Parts: sequence; structure tokens; C-alpha cells
Amino acid sequence: MLLHKRKKRLILAASMILPGSAALQAAPVDIVNLDMSKTSLDLNLDGKVHSFSTTQPVSIIMGAYQNPIVNMTDIDGDTVSIYTTGSNPTPSGTADATLGTLDVNFTAMLADFTLLAGERGERDEKGNIVFTSTLWDNTTKVNTNIYNGSDNTFKLGWTTDIDASAISGRSRICAGGNWQWQSSCKTHIKLKGKVNVVPVPAAVWLFGSGLLGLIGISRRGWSR
Repeated sequence: MLLHKRKKRLILAASMILPGSAALQAAPVDIVNLDMSKTSLDLNLDGKVHSFSTTQPVSIIMGAYQNPIVNMTDIDGDTVSIYTTGSNPTPSGTADATLGTLDVNFTAMLADFTLLAGERGERDEKGNIVFTSTLWDNTTKVNTNIYNGSDNTFKLGWTTDIDASAISGRSRICAGGNWQWQSSCKTHIKLKGKVNVVPVPAAVWLFGSGLLGLIGISRRGWSR
């Protein structure tokens, strides 16, 4: 009778903790940082696409400002520096293994561009185009969002409009200008790599595994 009561108590305790552990595992977890194996940015400006990319290790650290995150140069010698600044909250995000997606806030992320003169003909008569643009705001549209919780790999891509007023003296080259071949000015970001997340508290797993161990011991006792 005593063993029978002990069995009931252990099963009840396990039924209370184990579903909680599973729920904790399945719930979104905070991201510590994103480690990219490939980082790319396409700048669509006045119908011309400037493509920047690197396969060098790049990390976005959550809860911190970085300057720079990465510097890149395209085949024409144009440059971009991506960084985060204190004018907005530090980057943050969660990873959801159940949905297979990431939820991030990169409103602090900016890019400094330097586009060399001589690529766009007469429109370059004023020299290089140098400007800063946000890479995440209310115009941002996420078009790729894949997260694999089993190996923590991810792919994340988004598009953001460029504010024409950010390009000093060159606002006419973006939508709203007067060039007949004008096009919308946008940035297209693509990130690929691994996610480092905050681990599930070890105490929860130790408690759960301890209960399983007790159940195993009790079962051996019951079978004697």
C-alpha cells in the first residue's frame, strides 16, 4: 500500500513538472547574438543596384550598440558601414522553435553609404553621394524568416525604404523626384548563420531529470 501511494505521488509530481519543462522549451527564448556566415545588402538607388556582401564572420549582439557591425565594399569601390547607435533601443529579439521564426527589433541599425562619382553620368556632377539611412523602421517588410531550433540556424531578410531627404541635395533621385526613370529607393538585407539563445535554466532540467530518476528507482522497487 505504501509503495502504491508513493507511486501516485511521484507520477503526480512528474505530471506537474514535465509539461512545464516542455512548455518552457517550446516558448520563445531570448537571443544573445546572431552569428552570420553570410551578410549581404543590396542598395537600390535610382534604378541602379549596389550589391555588398561578405562571408567573413559577423555578429549582431543583442542589448548592445556596435560601431561598426560590418564594413563592406562593392565591385565599384562603393562602401557601406552598418552599425547600431544610441538614438534607439539596443537590438533585441527572440527565437521561436515552434513557429520556426525570429522576432527582432533592429530600429537602432543604420548604414553609412559612400557611392563614388562617375557611375551614373551627369547626375554625379556634384561628386560622391554620401548619406546615412536607417535599415529598420516602419517601412520595413520582412520577406525571409526561417529558424531551425534543432541546430539554431537561421535565414532573415528584409526590405526598408530610404528617406530621400537623407541624401543631401539628391532627393530627386528617389521616388518623388522628377527623373522619368526614377524608382523607389530601398535597402535589401539578407542574413544567414546561427542564433545563440539564452539556455533554459539548468535547475528546471535537473529537477525534471531527477524526478525521472526517482520514478525509475521506484519502478525497480515495485517490480521486486
